[in-house]
Amino acid sequence: ALAYNCVLSSLCRENLTCRADALLRHMLNRCESGNTDSRPSTMIFNTVMASWSGSAQEDAAERALDLFTTMQSHYEGHPEFYEESRPNIFTACRVIEAFSRSGRKDSAHLAMEAHDMMINLYKQGRNDELKPTANSFNELLQAWAWSGDINAAVNCEAIFNVMMSRYENGDIECRPNGQSYDAYIDAVGRCGEEGSAKQADELLSTIERLYRNCGGQIDFEPSNRSYRSVIEAWCRSGEEGCALRAEERLLQLEQFYADGGNDEMKPDARCYASAIDAWARSGETGAANHAEGLLKRMEMMYMSGNFDAKPDEFHYTSVLYALARSGEEGAPLRAEAILNRMESFHENKVKNDEEMPSNVSEENSELGDVEHDKDRNAVMDVRPNTLTYKAVILAY
Repeated sequence: ALAYNCVLSSLCRENLTCRADALLRHMLNRCESGNTDSRPSTMIFNTVMASWSGSAQEDAAERALDLFTTMQSHYEGHPEFYEESRPNIFTACRVIEAFSRSGRKDSAHLAMEAHDMMINLYKQGRNDELKPTANSFNELLQAWAWSGDINAAVNCEAIFNVMMSRYENGDIECRPNGQSYDAYIDAVGRCGEEGSAKQADELLSTIERLYRNCGGQIDFEPSNRSYRSVIEAWCRSGEEGCALRAEERLLQLEQFYADGGNDEMKPDARCYASAIDAWARSGETGAANHAEGLLKRMEMMYMSGNFDAKPDEFHYTSVLYALARSGEEGAPLRAEAILNRMESFHENKVKNDEEMPSNVSEENSELGDVEHDKDRNAVMDVRPNTLTYKAVILAY
């Protein structure tokens, strides 16, 4: 079995999932024919199912579910012999994840059906390894958050309440954690209903409070995903004061990252894009100043080593349009200064690329590539485009 496991793991790493699936079933057939040395373990089943989950193949979710059904069927038929091959809650999570990533309109409904099926197997006493946990519920929350379904937020709320009810009744393994809040906040923020931005913001405040009250316990640590979801929700809402709320949340995220240096709290380009866009669209007094200030903070964040916050043409153009709409005295000169900065960044990038060695010695090629990538990242590259120049002209 060890040789098979090595080959299967290698095939999965190479995304050759169909071949891995066929080899796994070959192992199972040999085992059924009496070769017990080829009996596949739960871990190797889970590896192949995780590969199906990450596969772009149209029927990947069904293939993962079929493997789960095969495992459960063999275990129920010969529980002692297939004890080490029976599906567990991690197996269940891979099936739910596969449906979640399938891209279908009903992906979340199918994920929920799979989760319910596994809960029923546990309740019926057919497999006590399928007891639902926060991880399995989190996969379900994620499925709804990504689904685009009109009822995603409502379903996430229902699932979250089930988790809380189980936890309050003594099932500590179902306690909602940071990932639960991430998905729930994401779903609420995306729904676009009146008051959804405020609700997402309040949920973020809840996890911040939990994190402080539990002494910084990692299970409740907020992530940049939650902050990004709230920032984007405020941006989409168009409500009065939404731009200021988006900026406040972004500055809080910056402070979290500065205090702890945790990559999970690193502000990224999407966070800045939404906050800048919120000000650019707001039409409020001082909007251009706020948008320009955020762009400068973004530049500083990037220059200090946070390459996830790299500005692009969109960020600069949004600020330029905010200046063009502002009608403020001095707006044309400020817009032109931003354009000059973009042109200077681009010229420096071209110059840096020309000076970069075209090759390195074979023995140092890998290290050289890494160092060159760092150097390239450290140089800003924002090339003005037609919209950029148009925005500057409009500012006049």
